[in-house]
Amino acid sequence: MKQYIEGRKARKHKRMQRQSLRSILLMVATIAGLHLMWGCTTSNRAAEASTKTVQLSATGMNAGQVGKAFLRPQSDTTVVTIEVSGLSVTTTPPVQLYMAMYEGRCGNLAPNPKYTLDKVVQVPEITSPPPLIPARRPFRLTNTAPAPLSQLTSSPHALVVRTSPADMNREVFCGNL
Repeated sequence: MKQYIEGRKARKHKRMQRQSLRSILLMVATIAGLHLMWGCTTSNRAAEASTKTVQLSATGMNAGQVGKAFLRPQSDTTVVTIEVSGLSVTTTPPVQLYMAMYEGRCGNLAPNPKYTLDKVVQVPEITSPPPLIPARRPFRLTNTAPAPLSQLTSSPHALVVRTSPADMNREVFCGNL
């Protein structure tokens, strides 16, 4: 009987050791996972901190709409993403928006754009709006400016958003950098 009790105690002791080892391994894995997560969060915070947000003002013909532009440095270029609530002007589907960077300020722009951001112009959308009516859904579009963000913000520049040439190339948003 004594051997049975001692064997049982030994098995219980080994089981507790295995459980302790599992707990330690789980704790180490959790700490490592948190460390990796915090590392990613820190780099995301750094990217967010370097991103410049620009309020886009709707023009008179696009009244009632709001927008923002997010400029993120990427090496010697700047990634420009716009998010707009929609368009009050009529457009033909698919909706196409053209972005350009001008020297100067909204209302006092240089005659020609310094950078045209027209690599991507077609706004992705889930469903196409009916033809020739205002596009009342949010739009997001991303392009790249061939200049570093520091250069764009070191002197007065403005971001202008226009409709497509088929929609009379109307200025619908402008934002000062």
